[in-house]
Amino acid sequence: MPNQREPCMRRGIRWTAPQFQQQMNDSLPRVEAALMQVVGQQDELQCTMCLLLSGPFSNCVSVRGIDDLSACANCHWIQEDTSAITRLSSRLKHLEILQHMEEGTRLMKAFTDELRMVLESSQSLEAQLEGLQRRLTDANTAIAVTGQPM
Repeated sequence: MPNQREPCMRRGIRWTAPQFQQQMNDSLPRVEAALMQVVGQQDELQCTMCLLLSGPFSNCVSVRGIDDLSACANCHWIQEDTSAITRLSSRLKHLEILQHMEEGTRLMKAFTDELRMVLESSQSLEAQLEGLQRRLTDANTAIAVTGQPM
């Protein structure tokens, strides 16, 4: 399999190359996970563990087409390999979450549009009020100067 990327660590993980090498050499699954991260395909939707920021890698990457290997590199690193069914279930939950987020975005846009109209109406009322205040000031000034209303 050709290389797809360099291993990229999550924010907050600041291993030097020797430190990464030492971490990787702690166990065979970690060596395999590092290799998976380099040659695997980045998953369109992250698995639950990646969403929870488990494992050292910044991307949810898995190797497809190898029996008994359904976990992503992060899950394999922390030895939390899940079955393909669990990953599919996780992906379905993510799709539901995305649908709720899209609905929330749509509602937020509608609220923002309505709020913008209220603000514009408020600004119009403020301008009318300022005009009335100027007219009242002018009328009061006329009464004070001439003793008669305008």
